[in-house]
Amino acid sequence: MKLLRKYRRFTYTTLCIVVLIGAIFNYYLFRYSIHRTTDEVLKEYRIDIEEYALHHGTLQPLLVVNSKFGEIVPMDPSTDVAAIDVTIVDTLIFSLYQEEQVVYRKMVFPIVTPSQNYKVQLMLPALEEDDLVETVVISLLVFVALFILMTTLTDMAFTRQIFRPFHRILKLIKTYDIDKRSKITFDDSAIDEFKELGHILTEMMDKINAGYYEMKEFLEYTSHEIQTPLSIIQLKLDVLNQQNFQNKEVLDSLYSIQTSLNRVVRFNRSILFLAKVRNNQFPKNKRMDLRGNLSQQLQQYEELLSMRGIKVFQETQRPFVIQINPILAEHLVQNILTNAIKHNYDGGWIRIAITDDKLVVTNTFEGTMPHGDLFEKYTHAYDRKGSSGLGLSIVKAICEKNEIGFSYRISDNEFSLTILKNKGDF
Repeated sequence: MKLLRKYRRFTYTTLCIVVLIGAIFNYYLFRYSIHRTTDEVLKEYRIDIEEYALHHGTLQPLLVVNSKFGEIVPMDPSTDVAAIDVTIVDTLIFSLYQEEQVVYRKMVFPIVTPSQNYKVQLMLPALEEDDLVETVVISLLVFVALFILMTTLTDMAFTRQIFRPFHRILKLIKTYDIDKRSKITFDDSAIDEFKELGHILTEMMDKINAGYYEMKEFLEYTSHEIQTPLSIIQLKLDVLNQQNFQNKEVLDSLYSIQTSLNRVVRFNRSILFLAKVRNNQFPKNKRMDLRGNLSQQLQQYEELLSMRGIKVFQETQRPFVIQINPILAEHLVQNILTNAIKHNYDGGWIRIAITDDKLVVTNTFEGTMPHGDLFEKYTHAYDRKGSSGLGLSIVKAICEKNEIGFSYRISDNEFSLTILKNKGDF
């Protein structure tokens, strides 16, 4: 979700909450204001009537006020005037014009004169509840509509301009190629946050570049330096193997040294290749059908498979075309098949199935399954001490760099590795 959309969602959610609270508050505020205004008018009428009674001693001439808005009723002399409280309440009166009950504010109070006591009732129409609610809702809807309109116009007018430095930073980062050794420079921005972001990214990328080139040079230098003594050791071993040793212990020691040396050589090559894959040191991809690589690798392993009695079953052989570098395609298939053969048992089997969207290689295995993710480096599957633990790590690195889906499944002494054309299908 984009930042602007998330900001709008947050803003509109906050606005809805504020509008709801504001509607309740405005309803009671309007109601109080209308009642207060009406009550003030009724109190004015009461003062006028009380002053008239004080100066004239009677309300007889005012009896004409008796109508639907007021009523003056003479009280029985025995009625206790002090027991009558001054009250202002809402009441309903049927309106012949509107043909419904209408809300009125009614004030009731007593008036004492020398000749007669009176009970006075004054009424004024008030704004009805539904009218009040309608007024509040309409006013708030108008406010919300104006707010959304102004927010949208503001976003259209200023958001692109405000976020332009941010989008420039994103573009520079997306198009940056670390192998070109180019220094990335971010333009200064009038917005402090974007300016600080540019400075931080510049320092961070300088450190990344330095670390990347140092690591790259270290791997290349180390691999080269290790290769030389390994070659010398191999040469010396070849010379020793040509000697006619009769001592069994000496022969066993030479065999052990040769085995360890071969493992170190394979490990050195694998770790260097893995580093190259993760550092994107291979040319652009091509459309490759992995069936050709499978056939070629199976031919190379034919003698080994026959010697160990491992049978290979190839099911539906449809084209399996992916975008990948040819060298990476070769190593991908090689590591998959090597893993299936190395961790198989004599007399086992390998089944290769290809559909329109996936390649599945299943093999029998023996031994103990290690804990954790088998795609992690240095995980020795099935307790094979001769394994470098990098085979599936290389498969994982190649798939991730080429956005190819991959997974494995283990059940009933069977190991199944699946390669998908689209990474999003997993």
